[in-house]
Amino acid sequence: MSRQFCHIVARRTSVEVLTMLEWWWQLAYWTLYIDTRYNILILMANWHLAMDGNEWTFVPHHELITGVYAWARAVVEKDPTGYNKNARIPISESYGTKTEFDYYVLPLNKDMEEVAIHRYPAPVDGVPFDRTAITPHFHPFVTVGPLTSHVHPHFHLFGGTETRRPSG
Repeated sequence: MSRQFCHIVARRTSVEVLTMLEWWWQLAYWTLYIDTRYNILILMANWHLAMDGNEWTFVPHHELITGVYAWARAVVEKDPTGYNKNARIPISESYGTKTEFDYYVLPLNKDMEEVAIHRYPAPVDGVPFDRTAITPHFHPFVTVGPLTSHVHPHFHLFGGTETRRPSG
């Protein structure tokens, strides 16, 4: 299977929506860059298409959601109007020095009941890769456990299901 780059907030997202995200995420005007590595991950082609088709998504670990919620409360308390540019706190600051984040697979429709996720064990130093050591995971994928990614949680929390849906 081929691998593809997958944008969590789609490249086809309108300028109007991106401008709103900049505002809510406390970013300077025209600084939200969709092609950043913090918004892109590599997926197998079929999983990329399924994500774009709103068949599944990633959900951040509850600690990440709680952290973003705390950031949002602090932003509102510091500047209730949102117009004080000196009081803005970019959302990425809520992650501190953290560079990897835990996510869970969330199936979004019944088509995912017919799908399995196959995972290989994590590589161990000095142990050769075993192509036969595959663990299947089935709907609702609770056995997959957290998946670690460099993608920033606010991109996933935006959801982007409307912006990811293929046109036509």
